[in-house]
Amino acid sequence: MYIHPMKYVYLFLMLILSAACSGERTKQKNKQSDRMPEPNILNLSFVYSEGEKIISFPVWFNDSLVRERGITSIERVFYYESGDSTENESEEDVTPEKKITYLFDKNGFPKEMQVGNYYDNRLISSLTVKYSEYKPKTGFAKVTMNEKISTEDFPYVEFRQLSASNHLYSYKDLFSSDRLLIIPDSKNWKPLVVDTLCKPGKGDLIVWGSLKHPQKIYSVQNLVEESNVREFTYEHGVLKRVEWTDDPFKIHRTFRFNKEGICTGFADSTFSMGGFVAAANYFFELNNQLPVQVTKEVNRGGAKRIIFRESFTYHFNN
Repeated sequence: MYIHPMKYVYLFLMLILSAACSGERTKQKNKQSDRMPEPNILNLSFVYSEGEKIISFPVWFNDSLVRERGITSIERVFYYESGDSTENESEEDVTPEKKITYLFDKNGFPKEMQVGNYYDNRLISSLTVKYSEYKPKTGFAKVTMNEKISTEDFPYVEFRQLSASNHLYSYKDLFSSDRLLIIPDSKNWKPLVVDTLCKPGKGDLIVWGSLKHPQKIYSVQNLVEESNVREFTYEHGVLKRVEWTDDPFKIHRTFRFNKEGICTGFADSTFSMGGFVAAANYFFELNNQLPVQVTKEVNRGGAKRIIFRESFTYHFNN
């Protein structure tokens, strides 16, 4: 039976097209299996940093997720560090050091923080911080405390607002003359514009973006002499990396995610003179995509040791 040569060409082209389509479907399938990072209930640009001391910006949690999940309060319990702690240590072997309870309104915004300090399993001091006039855009809120407390007993920083505009939000530290200067628009992040807008002093802290979602936090003098620099890298709006300098060290914080795109912890890697020095690992134990326990693990003398542990308990709308 005679087959016209053009039919061979046609069949050859169909095979190529079929193979190409199959390859494209495989690529799409693989792409779908790699989930994008999901937003976390914890504001990981703020918690586990010096930012937690700034009680005037209660942005420890993602207010959108708090609202969506119907969370009314979150309780964090911190435990003592033990020199003999190991990765196999049970919860019964440690004692609570501090308990913090955060209460939220129906919009997921913070309305109260209760702090309790413990010694030998006994409550030795407590503090209640109430929030009002919360600003969702910046995360700033007016603070009212039930009593005056020494910063030695409860390390914290409180600010009052000096001014607010589309170009600059300015706040003053109540315990010093230093300012917190937030520049929300990226077009104003150039050194000369920052200097003109802020006229920053050596102790002032400049934030690009917001404390809820910072791009860079730093101090500067003489236009370009930067210090205390902390830079943030995001992917699809989710924090993936933080880098900062603590002379003579450079620290890289890298976040880990599971196949569902949920953060399972992070590693702090320390470098000096271009060489690796040490690393600390934070592990998140998850339940229903929410962290319920966080442990910090370091390697000491060739053995892994847990030096920090905290638990999270969530309360929901009925």
